[in-house]
Amino acid sequence: LARLKSPEGEAARQYLKGRGVSVEAAERRGMGLAPSGLESLSSHLRAKKVDGRAARDAGLVTRSQDGSWRDMFRGRLTIEIRDAQGRLCGFGARSLDGSEPKYLNTAKSETFDKGRLVYGLHWAADAVRASGQAVVVEGYMDAIAAHEHGITDVVACMGTAITPDQLALLAHLVSNNDRIGTIVLCLDADAAGQESTLRELAQSHTLFLTRRSASNRPLPASVIKAASMEGGKDPDEIIRSDHAAWQRAITSAKPFIEWMISAYAARFDTATPQGKAALFEAVRDPILAVANDYEQDRDVTLLARRMGVPDEGVQKLFRRSAASPARRDRARQAPRVERLAASQVAAALGASGDDAIEDHLLALLLQHEDLREYALAVPEEHFRDSGNREIFALWRGGAGLAFAAPPPDSPLSGKIERLQQRALPPTDHLQRVDAINQCVRRLRERHLRLLKTLEEKAFSEFAPQL
Repeated sequence: LARLKSPEGEAARQYLKGRGVSVEAAERRGMGLAPSGLESLSSHLRAKKVDGRAARDAGLVTRSQDGSWRDMFRGRLTIEIRDAQGRLCGFGARSLDGSEPKYLNTAKSETFDKGRLVYGLHWAADAVRASGQAVVVEGYMDAIAAHEHGITDVVACMGTAITPDQLALLAHLVSNNDRIGTIVLCLDADAAGQESTLRELAQSHTLFLTRRSASNRPLPASVIKAASMEGGKDPDEIIRSDHAAWQRAITSAKPFIEWMISAYAARFDTATPQGKAALFEAVRDPILAVANDYEQDRDVTLLARRMGVPDEGVQKLFRRSAASPARRDRARQAPRVERLAASQVAAALGASGDDAIEDHLLALLLQHEDLREYALAVPEEHFRDSGNREIFALWRGGAGLAFAAPPPDSPLSGKIERLQQRALPPTDHLQRVDAINQCVRRLRERHLRLLKTLEEKAFSEFAPQL
């Protein structure tokens, strides 16, 4: 700390100032500055008669090939890492000159394992127990900013993806015999958009739930939620500038699997069999790990809606996956994705799923009159199925749900009845509007692709004559 306050610490103080952390706050939160010399700390420890091996085991020094001791951290901002009881376990250290890695941690030891420690928990434990909620941010500075601004239920996972052990530790604190608490994952915008981060989060979530089930202490999957920051901002930026926006983000956090389905669906073209297969494979293991049948059915319904296919086809894929004991054993240990061919997914979902999008849109429109305005402008030619096109024309030309239905003996009557009775996921008005908009967008994109294909075909046939 003395070096942080000295002229040598100017760069570190400027960095902290940019993150909204004063020198006084840095002192409260156990921050300091490691000098840039190779042996500054090791020489100091030797002068204090500290054994070199003990210093190495504590993660403060490292031994070079020539046998000499070298400082582990040099020219870095240092951050104390303590366990839930407040005992010092190790250090994190951030570079100040742009050198990589940006963060270094104390080497893994009996007392320091960053996959089992939750940063800031000794500050947050009382608030987490009292509120039944723990908010997990990515890094030290996010957690420090939260506590310095009076938001005391925030901890950090010390990496872009939380581990199963960290989830288990927090689940113990937020829940008790009378209450099921909540863990809200709140990642930086850039981290949440990285496929590697999504994959690690999905694996951690899967392992956490399967271990809980194996120990006969299952928790609802909805215990874990994910929050997205408004405007794509990072947590500490929101915390420092807009408490109300922070609270809105946490309050509106979605169950993790719902959030994950949306995150992956944004990466794949789910109008194609290949995109549907990729989305299914990405979220299969986490959904299979959900112990509660109602929650699992809800997640499957959400997945089917994002694919634009009937629930029955997706259920068929999950039954196939869950039937293998070997798969279940692998999910408990280390999930490995066994990709299904796009043709297999397409077959299980019923051809290419084109008509399924149309069917889902029509079922929504026939069952919810308040959605009428959101689909009136859809051109009839966007429906490939002639029967669906005719049903849509009848709906649009009618008044409300009592539209001009065809005669009872018409081939369309049976389908209209099935669409009106089709089971739809339990949703509110905003979610139904979102579903309508997705269906409309997919129909338009599909129609544009068809027009482009026809145009290219016509050009290829005409080109030889030029």
